[in-house]
Amino acid sequence: MGDEIREFLERHRGGKIVVIGVGNTLRGDDGVGPKFVERIKDFTSDRFVAIDAGEVPENYLGKVAKLQPDVIILVDATNMGKTPGTMKVLTREAIEGETLSTHKLPLSFVIKYWEDEGFKVFLIGIQPEQLEFGKGLSPRVTKALEELVKIFRSAVTQ
Repeated sequence: MGDEIREFLERHRGGKIVVIGVGNTLRGDDGVGPKFVERIKDFTSDRFVAIDAGEVPENYLGKVAKLQPDVIILVDATNMGKTPGTMKVLTREAIEGETLSTHKLPLSFVIKYWEDEGFKVFLIGIQPEQLEFGKGLSPRVTKALEELVKIFRSAVTQ
């Protein structure tokens, strides 16, 4: 399941990477982005920065731009119509005009801002199973989260 993401990270691991977790930890699988950032914060460095943006990634537009990353990667629960736990690397073009995200402001607006500033931006979408208030991550999304953490640890710390 993670081969596409592993290959993607291999292509981008030479430069500075900013990872932004997006989501609400009180709404089941929607919390996968912030949970991911929580799990990878221990290996941040001058070339790898992890930010929990919660439900408001637009509040981090300037802060991320000041970091001058080579690539920005957002991680979010993304309704792609796939099996829960499916992970996929998506570009702005792939999500533009779609209501894939579970948030009010479409991520395509946030991505476009950074792209207009000259940054490469991608979304790692994880298909949610449930978004119920007060629930934790579903087992399939938890499994995807664990795999994504392993992939990042391997790719970024080498």
